[in-house]
Amino acid sequence: MSQHLELTEVSPLCLTVLNSEVWRGTARHIDRLEQPEQWLALVGDWLGWPDDVRASLWASRHSEAAQQALAAARQARAGVRAVLESVLDEGRPWHGPATFPTLVWTAQGLQAAPPPSDWFDLGPYLWLSLAGLLSGEHAKRLKRCADQRGCGWYFLDHSRNLSRQYCSSAACANYARQQRFRQKKEAT
Repeated sequence: MSQHLELTEVSPLCLTVLNSEVWRGTARHIDRLEQPEQWLALVGDWLGWPDDVRASLWASRHSEAAQQALAAARQARAGVRAVLESVLDEGRPWHGPATFPTLVWTAQGLQAAPPPSDWFDLGPYLWLSLAGLLSGEHAKRLKRCADQRGCGWYFLDHSRNLSRQYCSSAACANYARQQRFRQKKEAT
């Protein structure tokens, strides 16, 4: 895997990994970073891992290295979520790479430093992805789902006037419309 990924190449990775914890208003909580096979499918596509790399990690999923990789990915996800929530919820400005523990500015741009020690070390790429989201044109489009059930998904609002409130019109927005209809019907 290249250690010099462009910010535009990895920006969706951040949202994909952040949204790997699924609530979607159900009583069930699913964490895709606890299940190695789902983690491989989730991350492998974004990072362009060849099938033999995925198979190698799959074969070692019960090994200590695979468990450490998953634990490190969960820890990086928590850190990225904390930074993103402080930017979105509290309106704190993004302060550049000082916010991110594994990034430095170089002549080639923002780089992971030190480079990942293992090919499945996801942390630096998550931080690089978040930096891409917060420093690029996507920053104003980044939102969290307004679903009252606690969806918690992050998405990029590509609507013309930035009015989108829900991650999915089929799931969360539809539920909100149903709730408004029921409340209106009960009021009459």
